Amino acid sequence: MGLFDIFTGDPYKESAQKQQQYLQGVTDNIMRSVGATQAQGLDALRSGQAGATQAVQGGIGQARTDINQFSPQALQFLLSQAGSGRADLIGAQGGALDALRSGVQGATSAFDPLAAAAGRYGAAGQQASQASADALGLNGPEGVARAQSSFQAGPGYQFALDQGLESLLRNAGASGMAASGNQLVDAQKFGIGQANQEFDKYRSALAGREGLYAPLESSALGTVGQGRSAAELTGGTGAANIITGTGSRLADLSSTTGARGADIIRGQGTSLADLAARGGLAESGIAQTGGQNIADLLKQLTQIGATSQTQIAPTYAKSFDTAAAGEMGGSQNLWNLIGGLASFGSQTGTGSSFLKSL
Repeated sequence: MGLFDIFTGDPYKESAQKQQQYLQGVTDNIMRSVGATQAQGLDALRSGQAGATQAVQGGIGQARTDINQFSPQALQFLLSQAGSGRADLIGAQGGALDALRSGVQGATSAFDPLAAAAGRYGAAGQQASQASADALGLNGPEGVARAQSSFQAGPGYQFALDQGLESLLRNAGASGMAASGNQLVDAQKFGIGQANQEFDKYRSALAGREGLYAPLESSALGTVGQGRSAAELTGGTGAANIITGTGSRLADLSSTTGARGADIIRGQGTSLADLAARGGLAESGIAQTGGQNIADLLKQLTQIGATSQTQIAPTYAKSFDTAAAGEMGGSQNLWNLIGGLASFGSQTGTGSSFLKSL
């Protein structure tokens, strides 16, 4: 330091200048640090935001693939189950119809003995009817011959005729009129009468026989017809119920399958729409959060820079005050010196020459 430095204030100004340079360096370092931190923070935030968006998009893509794969599989399984159910219903219907058909056949077969009896009744009645027609001469000479043959072959007629003729012969022998013409006439009359009487009985028996078997045949056939028709009607009604029930179940199965298939497809669309909406919201949230984080980072770094400037500014400003104070102090010292010398010179008479030398 020179002798006259106290009159110029250079030490203060030099100190203030060094302080200003130091403070400026500190400020530059802070700003560089803030800038580097800002760049790193922005890179990290943007990288994280991009990674989060990529993760969301990857998850959405995978979920979309899973949904699109699941729906066809679910539909295929549903159709397979529906086909299996349809086959089971049709198979059960066939089994039920076979069992019903067997039952109907068993029920109708139960009337076979009665139907056979009705056939026998009908054959016997027809035989009696033909014999009665032969006896009445309705079937011509051949019928009459058959009637005579059948009538004469009857054990009752021949026995009665034989017994009557033997009685006539015994009576004639007892009266001494054997082999007479009267005896022959009486025998002839007896034979004719006996034949007429027995033939009337024969025709009455035929009519009775015909009247007996016709109602039996009719009753048996009626019972067989009613029983078999009831069995057939019951079987037809049961078959119709089985077929109707199967059709109803098949219709329900088709309706249920269609409804569930529509639910699967609708669920697929809903899931994809929800997935897209959730993905959009997630990406929007990532973008919003990322923007907010960037804004917060810039705000914090700006506050750090402002705080640093605020903290350094008073010291920086004070350095100018120090330099100004040094300048003013040196001037004041100089004027004080001049004033002191002037006063000393006036007292000693050397002041004027000394001031000139300055």
